[in-house]
Amino acid sequence: MLGLVRGLKDSSCGLEPFIQGPCFELTILYSYMEDRNECVFWQGCLLNGNHFTTKEDCEAKCKA
Repeated sequence: MLGLVRGLKDSSCGLEPFIQGPCFELTILYSYMEDRNECVFWQGCLLNGNHFTTKEDCEAKCKA
């Protein structure tokens, strides 16, 4: 719902872009950073919904 208030295309784009934590398996993804209106590459292990397999998919769903 928060994403709809902010005018984001997909509500998952309003979630925190990165989650820190212990990694057992590294994941390479893109995450949307709302304050920069940009999809950025990151490596992490904990997922929250604000993650996309390609930059194009991230931009199509999130970028204003």
